[in-house]
Amino acid sequence: MFQGRVFSVYRWQLRLFDGRHVRNEAVWRPATVNVIVTVGNKVLMTPERQPGIAGGGWYQGMPGGRAREGETPLQGAKRELLEETGYASEDWTLLSIDPARPVTRWVVWW
Repeated sequence: MFQGRVFSVYRWQLRLFDGRHVRNEAVWRPATVNVIVTVGNKVLMTPERQPGIAGGGWYQGMPGGRAREGETPLQGAKRELLEETGYASEDWTLLSIDPARPVTRWVVWW
């Protein structure tokens, strides 16, 4: 339905319990890797900018980004670390695999 640089939107037909069919849509985004970098006893942060954030959009973040097609999480993490900081490391520990955080502007009222 839509193929962007970061997101894809796709549709499918869903059959409800009462027999009706409805069309659903979902957003897909490639996996993201984030790197917590320690240098000595300090954590390395990177300046980042995103629209819609106060203060001109600047904030301190962790190195990371979208994994490329065919990359393992470790390969993506190593690439992002080098691209964003110039650092390289052979000392890696996977801390967690988390479900995606909402990246769409969506409000749900209960």
